[in-house]
Formats: sequence, structure tokens, C-alpha cells
Amino acid sequence: MSNRSDILNLVENKIYNVDLKQIHLVFEYEIEINSLITKNLGLNWKISRINSLIKAIIFNAIILINFCQANKKIVIDQSLNLIKKFFWNQEYKYVNAIIHNCTK
Repeated sequence: MSNRSDILNLVENKIYNVDLKQIHLVFEYEIEINSLITKNLGLNWKISRINSLIKAIIFNAIILINFCQANKKIVIDQSLNLIKKFFWNQEYKYVNAIIHNCTK
């Protein structure tokens, strides 16, 4: 997949079962969400240091909570469960803080 239109075509053609609204929101608010995450990183951290999967989970949580009015506690719990399945260290604590601070 090389660009946004390729991704949207896959979604619209039902190749992937995802919510098209969420995909559009990510594209529409990508710069703002990146800025929000960056503001909530530690002093020596840059968004480019965040693992791609972790970044996708954070983005999804922010979209669901801030734009889709999903229950914050449920979204954070589900996001942390995903982090714990794919990472063995303490990443979930860091992700919890970022999502919490980005969705006040």
C-alpha cells in the first residue's frame, strides 16, 4: 500500500473489516494527533522513536475517545491489553500515560 487512496480503496471494497470513519479521522487529524502525542512525550523522546504498532494503538485510542465518544476506560483497557500481548516490558505504563493525557 503506497498511499491513502490505496488504503481507503481496500477498506471501501471490504477487504479489511474496519470502520471507515476511523480511517478518515486518522487522515484528517493526523497532524493534530501527532502534535498532541509529541506534547505528552518525555523530554528526550521524539514521536519517531515510538514503535509503529504502539503508535497505531495510541492513534486508535485517541480517535475513539476524542472523536467517536467511546468510553475512555474501556478504550484504554483494550489498548493496554493489546500492548501487553505484543510487548513484554513496561510499555503499557507509558502508553497508558500518553493516552490518558491526550484524552482529557
